[in-house]
Amino acid sequence: MPACNFKNNAKAICRKFVVNLKQKAMNTTSTKFISLIAAVGAAIGMQAQSIDLVPGINYSYNPCNNDCHITGIQVDACNNDQDPASAFDVGMYLYDQGSGNYWVIDKYRLNAGLSGNACVTISNWDINIDNSGQTIQNGTYRLGIWVDASQEITETDENNNAGLLSGNNVYATCLNSIKINEADKYFSVFPVPAAGEIFIKWMSDKEAGVAEIYDIAGKVVKVISNEIIAGNHILRADVSDLENGIYFVKISTGNSSLSKRFVINR
Repeated sequence: MPACNFKNNAKAICRKFVVNLKQKAMNTTSTKFISLIAAVGAAIGMQAQSIDLVPGINYSYNPCNNDCHITGIQVDACNNDQDPASAFDVGMYLYDQGSGNYWVIDKYRLNAGLSGNACVTISNWDINIDNSGQTIQNGTYRLGIWVDASQEITETDENNNAGLLSGNNVYATCLNSIKINEADKYFSVFPVPAAGEIFIKWMSDKEAGVAEIYDIAGKVVKVISNEIIAGNHILRADVSDLENGIYFVKISTGNSSLSKRFVINR
């Protein structure tokens, strides 16, 4: 800061000039300090949150036994760290202990997310494995839970999201005479992904009953047809009123049914 070495009026003017310079310096310093605080705050906000999603230790379910239904599933999803997690999916999967392969057979959306250091219980969850859209051979599998199954949340530990439940599930398709790995010969859905309409191709000497569209929660959102006669047919279904997402076309054939997964993406 310059010194005042003048006399009389010149000294007073110089003193006023110095005060003005000091005030400007304070204002400049204050602005820089505020900017620095804002930058530090932004940097703190950009730091990764402390979230650790894991399966809980409490669970129960009724395993499938030579059929395709797993019922009465009750599982816990927990957040072992301090920060809240936004919405994420909890998935259930079948695990083949021989090959190490796994297939996600259903997902449950926790739209409210999960607070830090908390658990939430999902109950009364029933799964029809044939509606999973997966190609799974008849056999014996372990059931597993996968927290954050769609891998949406960044976590402090990404290696503890899944775990196997005790007990075995003896899966046998409910599609009766049509084997799950032969379903494509009889029934197909196109185009995938769909936008405003889908086409269902039926190629079988069997008559079929109701053809319906289900959402991922298992709710019927549209009936396509109440009867499909034997032979080769192509049905058209308007899906322009459905939201983007995963759906299933299910066709009933007597005591059995066939399901195909498709996606709407506009």
